[in-house]
Amino acid sequence: MAIYKNITSATTTTLITKGGDVTKRVSKILISNNSSSDATGIVVNLYDGTNVFYLIRDVVIPSKVSLVLEDNVSFDTKKFNLRISNAGTNPNLTVIIK
Repeated sequence: MAIYKNITSATTTTLITKGGDVTKRVSKILISNNSSSDATGIVVNLYDGTNVFYLIRDVVIPSKVSLVLEDNVSFDTKKFNLRISNAGTNPNLTVIIK
């Protein structure tokens, strides 16, 4: 299982919807800032409909740099949405989840 998402707007994006098709264990999340000039702030969290649990919060990824999360990223896909929020003037992100 691998999920690939391109994000080109400053918004919150649900990467995995709770109770959806993804039932395998998440072991790694790669976030690539493909922008040629702008850094972007990132938040990755789990959301159960009421509570937010942060994997990372307010991490700035410089342009042309990737961040890999592979420690404590596994979660119950039946209970939580996996979401990413980003800020920046011209975001251009690629997210790969394995």
